[in-house]
This record gives sequence, structure tokens and C-alpha cells, in this order.
Amino acid sequence: MRRSTAEQEDQRQFESIEQWLSQHNLDLSDIDLYAEQAFAADPMRNQFTELLDEIESGAYDHVVVWGLSRIARKGTQAQRFFDAAEDAETTINVANGSVSKSEPDGHGRLIVGMISAVAAEEQRSLIRRTKAGIKRAK
Repeated sequence: MRRSTAEQEDQRQFESIEQWLSQHNLDLSDIDLYAEQAFAADPMRNQFTELLDEIESGAYDHVVVWGLSRIARKGTQAQRFFDAAEDAETTINVANGSVSKSEPDGHGRLIVGMISAVAAEEQRSLIRRTKAGIKRAK
């Protein structure tokens, strides 16, 4: 789970993931939980880096995320994440999204890649609009 600011809450993400676990006969005590407050484009996300290291080491068969935007908003970060999962034969399950999973054999990967690319473009557009607004205000 990831939230960008201290003012945001991650309860909705938590409940959605907990519901996904319940639907798959898993309990919260069966999983390792990674939660952080950080911007998705930040390359220094401790929990993300730790999870990525664990995936690369082959520690997980499955990872559950609330939504793809919680992973990364930079294409290179998302690409690295999904490449690592594919190489380690880790299935990425999405609790709340237009795609339910990305499997090591490539099923779902195209859609996941497109959704991640859209998230990256949304981030770039937000930055451009913010900079334009600040410039106009000055």
C-alpha cells in the first residue's frame, strides 16, 4: 500500500486488500505487509525497494497491490517492478483495478504496461499543469 501524503488515508486500500485475501482464503496474518507514505515517482521509497529486493530474490510467489498506481508512476520503475516479478515468477494481483493480475507467463502484462504508462503520463501532465499555474500566478 502507498499513500502520497500524511493527510491521505490508506484504509480503503487496506480494506480492499483484506477483502481480496478473504476471497482467496487467506488471512492478513498469512502475508507480509508493505505500506509507506511516499510519492510514486520518488526513487527512494524504502518499502518499495525492500519489496522489489524480496521479489528479485524469489521470496514471493504472489504480491497483492490495491491498484497499479500504488506501485509506481514512472515508467522505468513500473517496468523494473514487473520485469522483476516476471523473472522471479511472481504473480502480481490487483485488488482494485481494470486488470486483475499480471502473471509470470505474460498474461495481463500488456494491459498492466499500458495502465502504468497512462499513470506515468498523468503524472507528467499534473507536473506540467502545476508549473504552468505557478508561472501564471507569478
